[in-house]
Amino acid sequence: MTVHDAPERSVLGSEYFRYDEMAVNLVRLHEHRSYLGQIVTHRFGVEDIRRVFELFYAGETGKVVIEQ
Repeated sequence: MTVHDAPERSVLGSEYFRYDEMAVNLVRLHEHRSYLGQIVTHRFGVEDIRRVFELFYAGETGKVVIEQ
């Protein structure tokens, strides 16, 4: 098989966790803040959600944070 025979794949999704796991995950976020700063490319308010999806699906963003 050559590189041209391999199908291109894209995976979209989110990971959710239970409320009782929130404290542990918050610690993880703080511990890896510098890495997250490298992959989060944009921050938007909820009022801009339509624009966020347009940019994301156009391939113009990395990870996006929606802030309330």
